[in-house]
Amino acid sequence: METLHRLMYFGTVRDLIQNRFIEIETECGYFHDEAHKGIAVNRMLPIEGLPAKVHGEMIRQGIRHSGNVYYLPQCRGCQSCISMRIPVDSFKPKKHQRRIWNKNRDVYWELGSLELTEEKCILYKKYIQTRHSGSVQQGNAHELKRFLYHRSESSAELRFYLHEQLIAVTIIDYLPGDYFSSVYHYFDPDYSDRSLGTFSILAEIEFCKQQKIPYDYLGYWVPGCPKMQYKAMFEPFEVLKDGKWIARS
Repeated sequence: METLHRLMYFGTVRDLIQNRFIEIETECGYFHDEAHKGIAVNRMLPIEGLPAKVHGEMIRQGIRHSGNVYYLPQCRGCQSCISMRIPVDSFKPKKHQRRIWNKNRDVYWELGSLELTEEKCILYKKYIQTRHSGSVQQGNAHELKRFLYHRSESSAELRFYLHEQLIAVTIIDYLPGDYFSSVYHYFDPDYSDRSLGTFSILAEIEFCKQQKIPYDYLGYWVPGCPKMQYKAMFEPFEVLKDGKWIARS
């Protein structure tokens, strides 16, 4: 409760960012050109002790979490990381998205609490080695636990099965009736032809509709970064600009 008391004392989430978030310099994870080299700056705050309601307020302010910390990109000279969310009742699937949804009708998915298993460790390692070879991610169990399986009050996961075989997992922040935010998705590369990344977001949107949650928060959309362009395919969507959510024009 001490962290919550500090949040109430400092007022808004933005006040908390200015007063309690620490500044960490890292390499940019989206661009690797000389113009962006060495400028990535994240403001970070440990998650431990924060109740689920505060998680929701962080998410609505464009703040993400990874492992046991919240983070907010505030890079000098760059504002490419743009928070985005999908108003689920307004979402209109494109033709190729409807095709992907229909192709995966034999995939069963369920909501569950965070649970690190050997099966997930094997799946994650296979995903990293195939889809992110050469990156700083190693794909081992220690990394997976530190990066994604640090429990908080709002952490959960969507599990996707084909004929009882786990083929994909999406880590989420979720509070019933309040918010839903996608944190990270990993899948079995042997099923790349099923476009499981796209299918998982379609499943998230469907889940939000069923639970009467108005928005699916997809994290940061980074225009100009090829690996992030898939997010812009889910229209209409909103972006956070100057502290307000507006329709993307």
